[in-house]
Amino acid sequence: MLRISDLSRHFGDRSILHGLCLDLDSGQYVAVVGESGAGKSTLLNLIAGLDAPDAGRIEIDGQLMFDRSGAVDRSMSEDERTRLRRARVGFVFQAFHILPHLTVAQNVELPLVLLGVAPAERKQRAQALLSEVGLGDRGGSPPRELSGGELQRVAVARALVHRPALVLADEPTGNLDPETADIVLSLLARTIKSIGACGILVTHSLHAAGTADRILQLHQGALRAAPERNAPLAVPAIG
Repeated sequence: MLRISDLSRHFGDRSILHGLCLDLDSGQYVAVVGESGAGKSTLLNLIAGLDAPDAGRIEIDGQLMFDRSGAVDRSMSEDERTRLRRARVGFVFQAFHILPHLTVAQNVELPLVLLGVAPAERKQRAQALLSEVGLGDRGGSPPRELSGGELQRVAVARALVHRPALVLADEPTGNLDPETADIVLSLLARTIKSIGACGILVTHSLHAAGTADRILQLHQGALRAAPERNAPLAVPAIG
């Protein structure tokens, strides 16, 4: 589902990523940890096609996004990357990015609007995801009426409503209290599995990383097995 090989990215004289490799299949969920400045956000931006590597290959769901491994650059154009990202990638961010002038349901429907899905199907799929995240009765609410934890659940529903092949989560619980964070993390892990996606969670917290199948550490530009991991969290009820 996700294939990365010999990925490198430099900023001036500084090497951020160097020869990085990663393979993920459907249903696999990994956490990437590392010190501030190690390149975690850079890695996510490259996988999403928001930034371009200096060398290496990135393949998502059988489509070659970047291929700068040889003398000829066979990478997608920016427009092609945008279309692939819309159709096959879901994002969950720390800052939620919920649009305040839309209802909760309309926020969840946004990826389907961009893909041209018919209104009736958009509404049905958005409602199904809101019910899955415990907000089935809040679709008509304005975002200002929801708590931070509820807004992050909306963000999870929005990231998954178009059934992406790959889910990227960048510090998704950094603004939440510990109990709410555990609910969102467990929800994210469970739902990625249920739709058959693969997922990458970027986090500073080994506790948060413990919800993933395995933990990788980004160190000196490459990924390696983390030296330790916390026990997986129990899956709390959503209320």
